[in-house]
Amino acid sequence: MNMYTYVIAGMAASFILAVSMLFFYLRYKKNLLQQQYLLKEAEVQHQTALLHTIISSQEKERRRIGMDLHDEVGSTLASLRLTIENFTENHAHVTTITQFNVQCRAIIDKVITNTRDISHNLSPMLKGAHGFYDMVHDYCDNLNSSGKIQIDVIFQDNNVFAGFSNNVTLAIYRVITELINNTLKHASAKNILIVFAVIDNLFMINYKDDGIGITTEAKNKGMGLQNIESRLGMIGATYEINYGNDKGFQTSITLIV
Repeated sequence: MNMYTYVIAGMAASFILAVSMLFFYLRYKKNLLQQQYLLKEAEVQHQTALLHTIISSQEKERRRIGMDLHDEVGSTLASLRLTIENFTENHAHVTTITQFNVQCRAIIDKVITNTRDISHNLSPMLKGAHGFYDMVHDYCDNLNSSGKIQIDVIFQDNNVFAGFSNNVTLAIYRVITELINNTLKHASAKNILIVFAVIDNLFMINYKDDGIGITTEAKNKGMGLQNIESRLGMIGATYEINYGNDKGFQTSITLIV
């Protein structure tokens, strides 16, 4: 009887020991997985912070270059134009010189306009919803005037950007211009449609062109998609691309407001 008791006690002790070892192993495994998760999360946060720093540095440099173009180059050309005008007024009797000066003024005006456009693209004035609305329309109107493409922009609510920070607004503006540039460079499209809307608590952008479309393989070849993905990730937005569509390129961007 005592022997059976010892056997049962031994088996019970072995079972308890096995269960204890299994418990400690599972606990160790859980802690290890938790540590790995925390390390991965810390790495993601570090990459996100690094991305913020890089993009912020880029925007600061763009702003500096834009201001230099506007203040230095633009003002110098404006001064040169005044000098030519003054010379023309004092020598109006010389027909050849007058014609030459008129041509010079036209060229300088074009350079001033181009310089202003470059400076605005480098450092757009996106103060509030109205600023974004104007900048997008100005950008698209300039391209429409070329006659090579028609860009239609629809704002279902002109104040959709009223509650967004400047960083969010600027990131969205950069994404839109990057998408348009991709279409111009690669799609052979004639028309682009961009729709801005708020549905429930979601801010949505639908972008579509009638070009040759984009394949899944093209995603790995660049086309600016990495810049777009980085900027959208920075502001917490998501996007979907319609791959394999030979009727054009289409993407939907969503951001919780």
